[in-house]
Amino acid sequence: MIPKDPTSFRERRLFSRDAKGLKAIRFREAGEDFTLELDSEEGWRLTESPDLGTDQRAVSRFIGVLKNLRGEDFPADSNRDAYGLDTPRLDIEFSFEDGTSTAIRVGRAVEGTENPEDGLSTQYYAQREDGVVTTVARYTLDGLRRKEFDFRTKTVFDFNPAQALEISLRFEGERYEFHKAAGRWLLDSPAGRRLESQSDA
Repeated sequence: MIPKDPTSFRERRLFSRDAKGLKAIRFREAGEDFTLELDSEEGWRLTESPDLGTDQRAVSRFIGVLKNLRGEDFPADSNRDAYGLDTPRLDIEFSFEDGTSTAIRVGRAVEGTENPEDGLSTQYYAQREDGVVTTVARYTLDGLRRKEFDFRTKTVFDFNPAQALEISLRFEGERYEFHKAAGRWLLDSPAGRRLESQSDA
């Protein structure tokens, strides 16, 4: 069956380049402006707060989501100013190892698409990374949105706990000291106490 709508044959992915060539991703939205940069040794890192640690899996998940997001339709009007893309609500800039850069931008809401239940629009004008203007659903916009905190590592200790041999901590004014022997944790202090279970250590 041949589609009646010629736009059925058009590319709808918002991001169609090879993600392996990515070098940096900059996010800009109201209250947010941060950059992820790929380091050859450390992997992805947040350039504004590198000491806080970057969740590598969170970056990989975002890139995976990004590659699957698609536009809905193609506006007939060629007047880009009407789409709010010069002052976008969301701007994600991508820099590549070959020195090129591109961006996905989300602009104004499409007129007449407000949801009567919450008053929010269900469709927005967007620019794909190749510059083509399309519309995107609100859930696609939500799929693009990220805060710096989303990419920060959530681990408390920046080491492998399985490699620890000694632990010292203070709880409710009392000091506790542990050491590992033959794969089991032993309580050294306070004297006279013992671990009820290894899962407590």
